[in-house]
Amino acid sequence: MWLAWGGRATLRDEVLNLERFGLVIRETDDTRSFRKIIPTLELYPDAVVCHRAHRIMISPEDCSAQLFPP
Repeated sequence: MWLAWGGRATLRDEVLNLERFGLVIRETDDTRSFRKIIPTLELYPDAVVCHRAHRIMISPEDCSAQLFPP
């Protein structure tokens, strides 16, 4: 999860507790809608990145199926 600097302090404990299950929370410069994609591509330049609007839950399987249909 990418947040603008200081955004972590606004998260509820329920969200922070998801780190125990593998959620990675990072903060970066607030580049508006590019805040998530630019640092992700810098960290994982060879990865296929599935990006969804916030508040929409999608499983990794659904994301993969949409990127690579059978």
